[in-house]
Amino acid sequence: MIKYYVHGPSVYVVPQYRNNRDFIRELMEFAKQAREAREAARAAHAVYAVKVYGEDGNLDHVDVYDPPVLLDDQEFEKRTAAEYKTHPGCVIYASHAHE
Repeated sequence: MIKYYVHGPSVYVVPQYRNNRDFIRELMEFAKQAREAREAARAAHAVYAVKVYGEDGNLDHVDVYDPPVLLDDQEFEKRTAAEYKTHPGCVIYASHAHE
């Protein structure tokens, strides 16, 4: 089971669980929404998820952003650097205009 948190308009962020196959399907839908939001806003980047690994190297959880976080190049570099510093080895999922 994959534990994930959806960060959105609600002030409550509670863990949710899905099996790997269902989570991948859901993540693909978030990717589609991120691309559409980025294109509509003409943003350079849209971050929609971050996989966070524990010190043992195993997946700890996934943070999902709904709506996705829309960023310009400078802010994307700043925020992803901060995320890597906080969670070394994390994987950041984003849609990019410069693909």
